[in-house]
Amino acid sequence: MGLPNRNTLLQRFLASRQLLPGDWANAVTDGLYSSQNLIATPGGTQATSIAINAANVNITAVATAADGVLLPPAKAGMVISIVNSDAADAAQIFASGTDTINATAGATGVSLAAAAAVILRCVKDGNWRRFVSA
Repeated sequence: MGLPNRNTLLQRFLASRQLLPGDWANAVTDGLYSSQNLIATPGGTQATSIAINAANVNITAVATAADGVLLPPAKAGMVISIVNSDAADAAQIFASGTDTINATAGATGVSLAAAAAVILRCVKDGNWRRFVSA
C-alpha cells in the first residue's frame, strides 16, 4: 500500500473520528524514517540515474564527478536528507519529471559536493527547496 496523502488522512480521520488503520500508520512511519544506501549512477542523467525511495539517503560511492541520483516526485510535505559519503567526488541530484530544485530544472540537477549533506524539502508540489551543509 502506498503512502496516504495528507488530505486522505484528514478525511479518513474526520469522517469517522476513529484511529487510522495500522497499515496506514506503518506506511507513514516507513516514509518518515526509511533509509537507503546507494551508489550514484555513473554518467547518470535524469532519465538514467538511480531512484531515491527513502527519506534518509547515504550516497556511498561516486565513481566520477556528477554521477547521479534521482529524487521522487516533489509532493508538499516531503523531506529528504542526503549525505554524499564519497570523499573525492560530487554527486548530481536530479528532480523527477518537470520538478525543480531551487528553480533549477530537474533535468539539469544540482551538485552535492563530496562529504557534504543536503536536506530537500517540498512546500509546493513540483518544487524542491534545498538546504546544503557547509
